[in-house]
Amino acid sequence: MLKFLIGCVIGALLTVTAYFLFPIDPRLQIEIGRLLDRDTLYLNNGHIIEGWIVRENEQELLVELETGSFSIRRSDCNMLRKNTFLRYIRQLI
Repeated sequence: MLKFLIGCVIGALLTVTAYFLFPIDPRLQIEIGRLLDRDTLYLNNGHIIEGWIVRENEQELLVELETGSFSIRRSDCNMLRKNTFLRYIRQLI
């Protein structure tokens, strides 16, 4: 148990030291945030698409991926799961 606690303290100290010595590039922070903030579309044909819903209306969705963006009809989507928790946290910040 003592070894575990010492390891945790040393790990925390190394993490804090690395944070101050090697600052993270703001562009990298944005990209990491976008990776965590993906929406998931489950299509009728069984495919799953993970991306960002940029715009939506009653007929179609505009989805952005790393490779580009495209629109898809809502009738082609079986289910849509938005990552609402991270969007809520982002609005608070």
